Amino acid sequence: SEGVRIFTVNRESGSSLKSKTKPVCTRSSRSRIANAVSIFSLAAVAVVAAPAQTSPDVSAPAVSSQGVQTLCQPQVIGNRRIPKESVLARLFSHQGDQYDPLVVERDFNSLWNTGYFDDVRIEKVDTPKCQQLVIYVREKPTIREINYKGLNAVSQSDVLERFKKAKVSLSVESQYDPTKIKRAEVVLRDLLAEHGHQFATIKTEIKTIPPAYVAVTFNVKEGPTVKVGKIAFDGNHNLSNRTLRSAMRNLRPIGIPHSIILENLFARTFDASKLDEDTERVRQAYRDRGYFKALTSEPTTHVRNAGGLNPFTLRPSKGKRIDILMPVEEGERYRLGGITFKGNKAVQNLKVLRAQFAEKDGDWFNATAFGKGLDQLRKAYGELGYINFVGTPIPRIDDAKKLIYLDIDIDEGKPFYVSRIEFTGNSITRDKVIRRELLLEEGQVYNSRLWDLSILRLNQLNYFEALKADQDSESRQNADDGTVDLLLKLKEKGKNSIGLNGGISGLSGTFIGLNYETNNFLGLGETLSVQANVGDLSRTLSFGFTEPYLRNKPISLGVQVFTQKFDYNPAKSYSIANGQSQNLTNAQQSLLTNYNQATTGLTVSVSQPLRRLFARTGVTRVGLSYSLSRASVTTFNDNTRNVFQSLAFRSGVAGVNQLDGIITSVVTPSFTFSSLDRAVGPHSGKDFNISFPVAGVGGNVKFFSPAMSYRQFFPMKGLRVNREGHNVLGYRVQVAHVEGFGGELCVLPYPMHGK
Repeated sequence: SEGVRIFTVNRESGSSLKSKTKPVCTRSSRSRIANAVSIFSLAAVAVVAAPAQTSPDVSAPAVSSQGVQTLCQPQVIGNRRIPKESVLARLFSHQGDQYDPLVVERDFNSLWNTGYFDDVRIEKVDTPKCQQLVIYVREKPTIREINYKGLNAVSQSDVLERFKKAKVSLSVESQYDPTKIKRAEVVLRDLLAEHGHQFATIKTEIKTIPPAYVAVTFNVKEGPTVKVGKIAFDGNHNLSNRTLRSAMRNLRPIGIPHSIILENLFARTFDASKLDEDTERVRQAYRDRGYFKALTSEPTTHVRNAGGLNPFTLRPSKGKRIDILMPVEEGERYRLGGITFKGNKAVQNLKVLRAQFAEKDGDWFNATAFGKGLDQLRKAYGELGYINFVGTPIPRIDDAKKLIYLDIDIDEGKPFYVSRIEFTGNSITRDKVIRRELLLEEGQVYNSRLWDLSILRLNQLNYFEALKADQDSESRQNADDGTVDLLLKLKEKGKNSIGLNGGISGLSGTFIGLNYETNNFLGLGETLSVQANVGDLSRTLSFGFTEPYLRNKPISLGVQVFTQKFDYNPAKSYSIANGQSQNLTNAQQSLLTNYNQATTGLTVSVSQPLRRLFARTGVTRVGLSYSLSRASVTTFNDNTRNVFQSLAFRSGVAGVNQLDGIITSVVTPSFTFSSLDRAVGPHSGKDFNISFPVAGVGGNVKFFSPAMSYRQFFPMKGLRVNREGHNVLGYRVQVAHVEGFGGELCVLPYPMHGK
C-alpha cells in the first residue's frame, strides 16, 4: 500500500493544516481523506476571510466578485519522464477557476487512475494574487533490465512470444507494475508446465537502479522433468486400451502408429492443460464407432519417480512420471437410422441436402462424419447467400432397434447481397489489381466459397502476407437491407528484389552480376526482371516483362529476351583458378579445345484462366508459348573446328551444325491447376502441370518433349516441434520425355546434350 497525502497550507496566516498520512487501498479510503481535507480547507478560508471584514489588508489574497479566491496556474513537481503538460491535461482545475475541494479530489483521482505514479500529493498555497495548487508526483520506475536465471527448458524468445500471445506488456523501457510481474510469473510457469516442468518455482527479484529505474530478475527453479507414464482406462470392454490411447493426440507416446511393438518409443512431456482435450477425444473415439452415449469421467493422475533403465542411454531414468487412469462408460452401440430436415425453404430438394452427409443409413453412427456433413451443409447454404444459416441436429434414439435418427432443424435466415468490398493495408497495390482477382462482385449474392477462392487467388499472387479468411476478412451485416460489407485486411510484402553477386570460378572466371526483380511493378501487378552477369569468361543478359491483365482482360502476356556467351578456354580457366600466367606457345594453343558459345533467344507466352473448370477447389490456366533461340560456336584453332565438324558428321543430320548455328523454334501448349495456399512456401494444397513442347515449326531442330509434374503439401500440425503448423510435408513427382521426329535425331545445342 502506498501513502497518499493531500496538504492544505495557508502561508498568509502562518499556519499549516495537514491531514494525516494513511495507507490507501481502495477508492473510498482516498475519498474520505479528500473529504476531510476539504473541511479543513474551508475552515482555513473562513479564518482568513473573517479578519478581512474588520481590518482590510492590502496583502490579503485576491478574491473574485463573489468573495471566493481564484486559482492560478497549477505547478507540477517531481515529474521526470512524463511531461508537465500531460499532467496538467488530466486536471479539472484550471487557472482562473474558483477553488473547489471536490474538483481537487477529481484532480487527484484522475492522476492516480493513470497508473503512472507511485505517489500523488496536492498542496494548496495561498498567494497575494491567487491560490496555487502544487502537485507533487513520484513516477513509477522504468524497467531497465529483464533477466532470467535458471531458465533452460525454453529460450527467452519462446518466453517473449508467449508474453505477446498472453498480452503481457512486459519489456525493457516499460513502466514497472507489480501486477504485470505477477501475471508474467503465471504465464512463465504455465509455459514451463507445457514443457514438462510441473513443479517449477519462480521468485522475482526487483533491484533499484538510481535515479528511477529497476532491474527485474526472474529466478527460476525448473525442478524435475515430468513426463507421461502409463495411460490406462477403466470400464472399456469393446475398445482396447491401445485404440483409446491412440486417440489422445496430446499425451500419447511418440512412436510408429499401429506397429504394436514400436508405438511407445518416447514419452511425451506432461501438460495438464491438454489432458481435458484428450479426455474429450477419447469420448469422440467412442462416438465415431457408434457409442453415442459414451461418457468419460475426470482422469486421476499419480506422480512417481521415473525409475527403471533408459534403453537408449543405458542409465537409470531420471525425473518424474505421471500415470493416468481414465474411467469410461461405453453404453450401447447404435447405427444411423436416418437424417431428416425441417424448416428448409430455399432448398426443397431433400436429396441434395442428404447428399452433404457421406454416412449412409444403416452404418454405425460416426460423430465426426456427421459433423463434417453439417459443415458441408453450412457451406452449401453459404454459397446461396445464407450466411446466417444454423442447422440444429435433434437426436431420436430407438433403444429397441439400437438406431439413432437425427432431425436437423434448419434456420436459413435470408440471403445476403454484397454491398461493398473494401481493402486496408494496400499502400502500393492498386485497388483494381485486387478486385480483378476477386470472384465476388458488389451487388451479387454473397457466396462463401467464391470468397474463400478469391483469397486463395490473392495468396497465389505473392503480393501480400498469407491471408486467412477467418482472420484477415471481416463482414458487417445489415440485417434490415439484407446486405453485407466485406473488409479485407492486407499486409503488403516487399515487392522489389535487388541482388549483387560476384566471385571467381574455374568455369566462369572472374565475374560480377546485378539483378532486379519485382512481381508488382508500380503496384499494377506486372512482373519485371532484369539480370546482368559480366565476367572475363562469361556474359549473361536477360530482360523479362509480364502483363497479367492485357487490356483489362484476364489474359496474361509475357516476353523474355536473353543472350548468353561462354568462353571455353582451358588455359585461361586454369590460369584464373590457380593465379598463374598462361604462357603457352602457339603449338600448345593449337592442341587445346578453345571456342566461344553464344546463345540468343526470345520467348513470348500467353495464358488465360478457366474459371469454370475445377473452379470449386483451385485456379486453372491454359497457356501457349513460343520460343526462338540461336546457338552457335566460334572456334579459335583448327583442332577445335575439326572436333565440331566430326560431331556434326556423326549425328547424321544434314544442316545441323554448331559451327553454322542451331536454330530452335519451340511451341509449347500447357495446362496448370493449382490449389496451393500461397505462391512461396506453401503449407497446403496441390498443383498439377502438363506441357508439350514441340520444336520444328521453323528452325533446324525437330523434337517433342512432353512433361508432367505434380506437387502436394500437408501441414504437420501434430508435430511436437511446432504446434502452430509451421512444419510442412511435401512431395513432387515429375515425368518427362524427349524424342526427335520427322526422321531426324533430337539434337540439343552443345554442350546441353551431356558434353
